[in-house]
Amino acid sequence: MAVVAIRSRVPHFHCPNQRSDPARVVQGRLVGPVTVSVGVGIFPEHGDTVEAVVRAADAAMYQAKQLGRNRVVLGGNKDQGLSSPSIASSG
Repeated sequence: MAVVAIRSRVPHFHCPNQRSDPARVVQGRLVGPVTVSVGVGIFPEHGDTVEAVVRAADAAMYQAKQLGRNRVVLGGNKDQGLSSPSIASSG
């Protein structure tokens, strides 16, 4: 899955003027390492409308964050509701 490859590379992304440690300065504030949490929704598996698929992806993204961030979570089957997404990858 391409999104898993992208997610795994984000912590190693080199920014111009970046210090050697993983902390970054964003808008004048020092922040910790950058990670990516992704929720994936697929039509029609996760919904019959654009809105339903986006809701499934959004719920999966929040679950990725709750599970510890830096993850890709696949939305739950529309017949199962949003309670059973799958973890596609974890950091």
